[in-house]
Amino acid sequence: MSILQELLFEAVNLRKEATSLDELKIQLRLLEINIDWCTIHDDLTVDVDADVHLGSKRLAYIPIKFGKINGHFFCGYNFLRDLKNCPQEVTGDFWCSDNQIKNLKYAPKKVGGAFYANRCPLTSLEGCPEEVAEFDISENYDVLKTLEHGPKVVRGWYSCREAGVESLVGLPRLIPDFLDVAQNEKLTSLEGCPLEVGGAFYANRCNLQSLKGCPREIGGDFIVDDNQITSLKNGPKMIGGDFYVSSNPLEGGWEFERPKSLKVMGEIF
Repeated sequence: MSILQELLFEAVNLRKEATSLDELKIQLRLLEINIDWCTIHDDLTVDVDADVHLGSKRLAYIPIKFGKINGHFFCGYNFLRDLKNCPQEVTGDFWCSDNQIKNLKYAPKKVGGAFYANRCPLTSLEGCPEEVAEFDISENYDVLKTLEHGPKVVRGWYSCREAGVESLVGLPRLIPDFLDVAQNEKLTSLEGCPLEVGGAFYANRCNLQSLKGCPREIGGDFIVDDNQITSLKNGPKMIGGDFYVSSNPLEGGWEFERPKSLKVMGEIF
């Protein structure tokens, strides 16, 4: 083993010494971007037993082909146009926010924690993992029209606030925590909503015409103020918190008829 290889072997906590020039180049790159506790496989993919921090490094592409990350993976605040070379599996959170990616092709197949892809000009969720802990695609330049191809299972909260969505078709059937679809000005319908939302449901400042399609049960507050809703018909059966419905052209104004089937544990504003 050369002196350079010995230094690399110790510096990046490698599992074995380099056996080719390509592998040696990867070792140098790992050292340059301060990644250690890793294994380089024969196909030159790299597994890492630690968090990987590639954020704010002015990257135009992911410089190493990653395999599995036992920890969190951060590649946000760069100039990435795609997620090529991202890991196939991340046991913690995956964070690719604030980039130039337009779809989630090459995203990890498995993410054990949260998935953050907010403030990217996404036009499609194709390539998204099927299950995540939390999901954030908010503030995506108002160019994401549909939530189709998104995760089928979300174990916590889901936010697509101010993303430009025109339809909620594609949302999971259950959101255990809060759901935020607010400030999507082209959203006119709640069709496609989960059957249940465990926390608060934010759908204010959209262009909703009615409550048709909304969840049957909402565990927290239900916020639908600043829409075009004229009636509370077809609303949820149960709201665990407060019901915010102000600044809507309700029939009868504040003398609107409250459906007998509607149970609100908090107040109506």
